[in-house]
Amino acid sequence: MRTDLEACMRLCETMHALAEASGNPRHKALALLACANAHAIGAGAFARGLQAYEQAMRLYAELDMPVEQARSVIGKLYALANLGRYEQAISEAEWARRVLREHGEWLTLARLKVNLALLYSRQGDDLTALTLLDLAKEAYSRLGLEGDAYWPRVEHNRAVVLRHLGRFEAALQAAQVALQQHERLGQRIAAARARQNLAMTYFVMGKYNRALEMLWMARQVFADDNRPRHVLLVDLFISDCLLKLGRYDEVIERCGQAAQGFTKIGNRYEAGQALTRMARACIELGRFPRALEALEQARSLLEQEGNRVALADLDLQLAELSLRQGDPARARSLAESCAAAYQAHGLPIPLGNAWRMAAQAALAQGQIVTAQTYLGHLRGIVQAYDWPNLRYPLAWLEAQLAGMQGDMSSALLACERALDDLERARNALMVEYRASFLDGKQALYENAVTLNIFLGYPLKALQVAERAKSRSLLDMLAHRLDLSLKARAPQDEVLVQELLSLQEERNRLWRHQASEEPQENPPDWKATHTLQQRLLDLEKRITDLWHVLLVRNADYARDASLWQAQPVEPQRYLPEKTALVEYFAVHDNLLAFVVTAGCVQILVLDVSLADVQRHLQLLFHNLNAVRQMPVEHAMGLEANARGILHNLYLALFAPCEACLEGITHLQIVPHGMLHYLPFQALWDGKRYLVERFSTSYLPASSLLPYCTETHREEEHSTSPALLALGHSFGGKLPRAVEEAQQIAALWGGEALLEHRATRACLLKSSSSSPIVHLAAHGEFRSDMPLFSGVALDDGWLTALDVFNCRIPAALVTLSACETGRSVIGAGDELYGLQRAFFASGASSLLLSLWSVSDAVTTGLMLAFYRALHNGVGRADALRIAEMQALAHPQTAHPYYWAPFILSGAWGPL
Repeated sequence: MRTDLEACMRLCETMHALAEASGNPRHKALALLACANAHAIGAGAFARGLQAYEQAMRLYAELDMPVEQARSVIGKLYALANLGRYEQAISEAEWARRVLREHGEWLTLARLKVNLALLYSRQGDDLTALTLLDLAKEAYSRLGLEGDAYWPRVEHNRAVVLRHLGRFEAALQAAQVALQQHERLGQRIAAARARQNLAMTYFVMGKYNRALEMLWMARQVFADDNRPRHVLLVDLFISDCLLKLGRYDEVIERCGQAAQGFTKIGNRYEAGQALTRMARACIELGRFPRALEALEQARSLLEQEGNRVALADLDLQLAELSLRQGDPARARSLAESCAAAYQAHGLPIPLGNAWRMAAQAALAQGQIVTAQTYLGHLRGIVQAYDWPNLRYPLAWLEAQLAGMQGDMSSALLACERALDDLERARNALMVEYRASFLDGKQALYENAVTLNIFLGYPLKALQVAERAKSRSLLDMLAHRLDLSLKARAPQDEVLVQELLSLQEERNRLWRHQASEEPQENPPDWKATHTLQQRLLDLEKRITDLWHVLLVRNADYARDASLWQAQPVEPQRYLPEKTALVEYFAVHDNLLAFVVTAGCVQILVLDVSLADVQRHLQLLFHNLNAVRQMPVEHAMGLEANARGILHNLYLALFAPCEACLEGITHLQIVPHGMLHYLPFQALWDGKRYLVERFSTSYLPASSLLPYCTETHREEEHSTSPALLALGHSFGGKLPRAVEEAQQIAALWGGEALLEHRATRACLLKSSSSSPIVHLAAHGEFRSDMPLFSGVALDDGWLTALDVFNCRIPAALVTLSACETGRSVIGAGDELYGLQRAFFASGASSLLLSLWSVSDAVTTGLMLAFYRALHNGVGRADALRIAEMQALAHPQTAHPYYWAPFILSGAWGPL
């Protein structure tokens, strides 16, 4: 049962058949007891197991075998607890204890205490559970070798209750003893459960990488042994980690499936927990009606359980929902009630969360004295247990309190403590989880920036703003992290092979979809939908497995102190006549930092984010309209575009003009939705900015050091000048092939066209080419940015493919549609091709913000490369190309000349 469930079930069937054949009631009772254990404990089929336990007990009663009848209660307790029949379980346990004590069955009595402890822990009474487990442990110790086989089970369960009670080091020690003993005894399934237990202790200690790694290992063992309930439990625990990491959509999906699975097998408690977690994810995503619905469903299940602690967990989520919906009084009342429940059960960690919520609600009500009281309770818990998940919320709440009291210096100090604690937790994560971990925590950075400005520290304000921008990308570059799909240990081989197989299957399906002409009129939309769903399922599976592989190999995150943010002084990297203009959103407003070699100035822009978004939407409506009409008809929409771009100029750039005297080059660092805006196309009323400045972009100014280093160029001192790939996407983009061919000829480089333009050739040759040019069809995937890509002959070159290789080029040009668009994640992380190419080693990228014109793009690219070939810097070369397109009336609309942005290094090659 603890190593091979299928073999166990077959053996039980054999026992049952032999017992029936013998006609001996003792044999029948023993076979029934074995079947009951297999179904309830092994497979999680509690109702079926309970039925077998009761049949066995009736036979033992008829045979006047009270000890055997009492022994049957041990497993039966587990089934009754999981079915929520606690009163019956306690009553039968008391009867069994009397019988076993009377007959001196001390080992069996100790085993009974272990399962009784689980029942109390399930009800939230971990203090009683720990007492029972300690008594069982003493009994096993007195029994010597007789109890040795049971020792790891009691340590396993002690680890659970010690964790609930906040005694983390003791919980770790107990879980490690259990794991070692189960492995020594060859109990594979029990060892996986011990690993799951150890993972959850790491989880509450904030060590999410280690927790996830162990949980995925345990899940695989359970799945391989066909134990669906165990798999569902692990998914529940994985969801706990994903909640902390800001992976809310994944939590909703996993918990929805878990709730259905637990309900199907009659596990109300676990189903209620799954729904409670789902509700929290919905709250974080702002889906309040769905969150309330999930909480109501969970309450109906948990009230039947009579579990006060589980109901308090639910009410704490309801408090969070009430606060988000603007009802702090109700939130505070609920939090106080939860605190009383947790305090009564001696549960310090959830108690800390309850005090945190109460303090938040009190601050929202403006009740400073009451908030101070709650924070005092929370501070006491943090000092006693040093739980990382409570450290930075405490400091953040202290900052808000100090600000409300008018003590801005203390508020800033508390903000800095909160940021340090938050980033220490972030730095212990696998790099692809670091950005989403910051989801919902942006206000902390915004307040720190505001306080630094108020106290007269402009450079510190900029440095704090930078800590909230593209930090994961910076980590990849600073520490040269390898995110490729390769096995770094023998146990990774199977996972990597599965990933590569899934990628090949995805490419095969994409090729099939791209090449298949509709055979029916109308087309078979059902078949198309099925194919698209299959592709989405494949992409999700690939993403999940890639993250599993990255977590397994995230040893770099073990020492979080190595990842402390080092402030960059941008002035050191700005040549004469260059200005850095960096934007940062604070609440619903925008700040602009204007940095030149001589000073740092901060401007508070008189515009709301909502207004900027509205104008951006109008701009893209205009651009889309131009895209759908012939070139000669687009001129009529240019005046409309100029009007929109003038409004954006007045809001975003005009206030900066006074700081830009003598400036000829702009280094733009956008924030949020501004990553979609072509600043070179802003209209000042007389001219576009491109007519006055060359322009380049960066995701964050902290990346400036990586744009000025020369080691990438040195790597290519003896390599070919340029590699160009051109692919017409089945003849739909005929100018792409011509473009690649002419650019390669201009530079004396190599052109890989049509059938030679493959992912395999690119990945093989790009590592030795200082300039890489791709002219092809591109697609931005807002739903799955890891699969944004460029279509080549053997499939899509996706962001994931780029992460999987090294492309240390001085310039990569992606002459295709929407290659510069990204999904803007938490921490202003840009998910898409731009991030992947920077991570792979490129120092500058030429990318498009929208769907481009095939014919006009070829001319623009040729002009750009001619200027580059003549020794002009990258930003100036792009400006020359844009000015040439702008000079022609038919291509004067920004749709034609302004789609491309230069990101990264801007000087000569």
